[in-house]
Amino acid sequence: KRTADFNKPLSFSSGKGKDIAYQEPSRTLTPKESIDILERYGKVNREVPSKKIEPEIVLPREETPEYKIIGEAFDCYVLVEFDGGLLVIDKHAAHERVIFEDLKRIREADGRVATQALMLPISVSLSADEVSAAEQYSEELYSVGFEFSLNGRLADIVGIPDAISADGAEALFVQMLDEIIDGRGNPKVTEEIRREKTLYQIACKAAIKGGRVYDRAIIEWLVKKLLSLPDITVCPHGRPVAYKLTKNELDKQFERIK
Repeated sequence: KRTADFNKPLSFSSGKGKDIAYQEPSRTLTPKESIDILERYGKVNREVPSKKIEPEIVLPREETPEYKIIGEAFDCYVLVEFDGGLLVIDKHAAHERVIFEDLKRIREADGRVATQALMLPISVSLSADEVSAAEQYSEELYSVGFEFSLNGRLADIVGIPDAISADGAEALFVQMLDEIIDGRGNPKVTEEIRREKTLYQIACKAAIKGGRVYDRAIIEWLVKKLLSLPDITVCPHGRPVAYKLTKNELDKQFERIK
């Protein structure tokens, strides 16, 4: 098992010409960094003077309902006493959902996902179709945090979504281009659907992983954020986030009641 480093510092950029700091390339984001990114989204956007944004990005509920974290099972599922039952939360799917909602909210408020600038560009070799897609959909890729230039069959990526690490950026960039190519001839795949899919992919890359041990503070933060959302049923990919087992079901299982 790997224990996550909760206190490793984060460096990133607003992507709007105002550098906050730089992220070193080829380094995996720690869980603390992914959480810090989420908490800093609003601060970064409010520093941009070009567009007025609401003072605070608030969650749909005014306050988090009462709950009690009991523990974890298999370093994958968080057990929470909540609303008269036992809530079993998949921590990866839950974090993915939380990140997706924040990314979507920021993109709607500011027009794009925040970008972290790279000290050294990532050069990616592309097929002819991928080059064509990158040229045609450059604004769409920019809106989800990618900044790049094309030189023949090479794409030099100089900025990536600030929720992911540099070592996963190349694969994600190519994956997005290939999905654009696959959906380009399908009239049912709208621009909004494509953009939603890119946010799903970013959220999945940035989310904490099941089967790993994380600091208690991360789990507490995650449960609070998740329970503040109006619907915690599924992750962006449609996979269940949480399963609720009621006290009545438990009582019947142990023959406390008939």
